[in-house]
Amino acid sequence: MQTSARDRKARPGSPLPAPLPCVDVPALLVSIFGSPDALIKEYARSLAARLVQRRGFDTEAEERTLEMLRARFGDARLAAAMVVLRDVADSRRIGAAIRAAREKRRGASDLCPAPRAKELPLEALSATIASRLYWPSVAEEAASKTPPLRLPAPVAAALDRYGREYHRLKAPRRLRWAPALGVVSLELCLGDETREFEVAPVLAAVVLAFQRQAR
Repeated sequence: MQTSARDRKARPGSPLPAPLPCVDVPALLVSIFGSPDALIKEYARSLAARLVQRRGFDTEAEERTLEMLRARFGDARLAAAMVVLRDVADSRRIGAAIRAAREKRRGASDLCPAPRAKELPLEALSATIASRLYWPSVAEEAASKTPPLRLPAPVAAALDRYGREYHRLKAPRRLRWAPALGVVSLELCLGDETREFEVAPVLAAVVLAFQRQAR
């Protein structure tokens, strides 16, 4: 007598498959890094490295991860990561306030003229205002003895205007730019095709230098 797979599956008393074990991911990571402090230090470093190379200010996924880690390890250990995410949120608000203030002045008088044809508008900038000690790459850039990246004139002028607007809003604070960090969106014409790229500032500077030579 033969039985089908369906008969065998439905046979009373047949053993049920064992449930998969629940993996404690934080505990597993702690065992890999050796201690909770080592894990949290690496997490904060990785978080800052990712965010400094990202366009925009969307940190919803990072905030969820941070909340889970805070529930497990406490606020004191996650203080550096909390500062990093707070910097991003503050940068978004400050950028919006700067643009709104310029538009208000432009509408009220001629003291804030519209950008000229060859100027880079401030709307094209997305600045992350970082607390240097909590962003390792920013701290390394500030301490570096290497000459700073020479930016194209329109970009340097836009950063200078943004810095003045920030000082107007947050006096006496001033911005110190880290031009080698971040990401630049470029639109390049390759034959009959136009493509968009996101590259490091140094690569964007090289591309723009060749563009000027071609003219």
